[in-house]
Amino acid sequence: MKKSKNKFIIWIILLVLLTLVVQLYISYFSNKIDTDSYISLVEWKWTLNEVLLSLGSREALESWDKVRTIWENSLAVIEWWDGSITRLAWDSKISIWEANVSKDYTKINISFDLISWKSWSNVVSFLWKDSYFKQSFDNVEAWVRWTIFDVDLDNQYIHVVDHQVTLTEQDGTETIISEDEPFSLETFSFISFTEFVQSVRDTAWQDINKSFDQQFIIGLKDALEDNFKQNNPFTVFLEIFSKKYKILSELENGWSYEKIEKWSSSFSNEKKPELYEEVLSDYQSINFVDTDDTELYNKKTLYKRTMLLLSQDTEEKEMLMRSTLLDLEELVKSKNFDNIWDTLSIITEHKDILKNIDIKEIISTEDIIPESLKNLLWDNFDDIKSLLNINIKATDLTPDIWSLKEKAEEKIADGLDGILNIINN
Repeated sequence: MKKSKNKFIIWIILLVLLTLVVQLYISYFSNKIDTDSYISLVEWKWTLNEVLLSLGSREALESWDKVRTIWENSLAVIEWWDGSITRLAWDSKISIWEANVSKDYTKINISFDLISWKSWSNVVSFLWKDSYFKQSFDNVEAWVRWTIFDVDLDNQYIHVVDHQVTLTEQDGTETIISEDEPFSLETFSFISFTEFVQSVRDTAWQDINKSFDQQFIIGLKDALEDNFKQNNPFTVFLEIFSKKYKILSELENGWSYEKIEKWSSSFSNEKKPELYEEVLSDYQSINFVDTDDTELYNKKTLYKRTMLLLSQDTEEKEMLMRSTLLDLEELVKSKNFDNIWDTLSIITEHKDILKNIDIKEIISTEDIIPESLKNLLWDNFDDIKSLLNINIKATDLTPDIWSLKEKAEEKIADGLDGILNIINN
């Protein structure tokens, strides 16, 4: 009996030692990660700190570096280490202020000054708390979160292709520029979209970047799906002893929020922030996913629900809910009702957080409910109809709308009723 007991103790000691070895292994390789941002040339020539470089060269960037593209048709691409990109058109010049990203993506500080010509940025990370992506030009500063935007100093405009940019003047005055609301840097006022398209926008520059962005997103998706297919044997081993790794594994390989909720309930308030940062670190690689990709988008919402569950910081939660509201707007605009339920669930579960958010600055309450949903809500939401000035006749309802109503009424009621009641109050 004693011999058997000793074997058991030895076995436990070996398992503990193996766990320590695995942790050291993971720590060692995480310290080997290259956290540099890089710039490369797609066409023609460019300079880095006045040193002429040519096609095919790829150089690491540091704070205070100055980059310039020279000659017509030059195009350079900055690959920020968080995964975001900035493209520079011909005859553009920028000065890098910061290019600092932590190994786990939980702190991202990127800032640069566009001195001349034009740039296009696609920001894919979730920027929380002290993280930021800032671009300065003409004595103003653009604060960016989850967006694609174009700054053209030749034609004097800023155009947000996706989501929002906050423009801050030297006196602290802020202007929120939303998707497809072009802004003139010459008059410092908004331009009608029709005028912008017909006489202001550099269409060729936009077309080039949209084409590159499609390739860029495909590359991010391929890398993400490859990562999901890989099972680190050390992580699988750690799941046996650690609920933290159980949760991380469920997020990556499973779909059960109920399991995550159950396992996380055993974490103390002191331990939850540490787990939150682990989840956030993994979430950064999926934040770019849009609402059209059903499977990956549902995985993205699982990560968001988990972070909202773990977070104890009001500011963190508000940022997550702002991001969720933007997703909701995209879902409704694209009439993607199949993917809307998980997003509405997040809003329903955390609608108390919305009380601290100016929802009308994030989503357009005039456009958030298209005709099909206006009809769907006819019987049940007098407060919504009043708030949005919806004018619908009962005769406008179609059999298709009633079918959708039967399928969706409960989820729609919980989600949109919660949002718009908060706006009303």
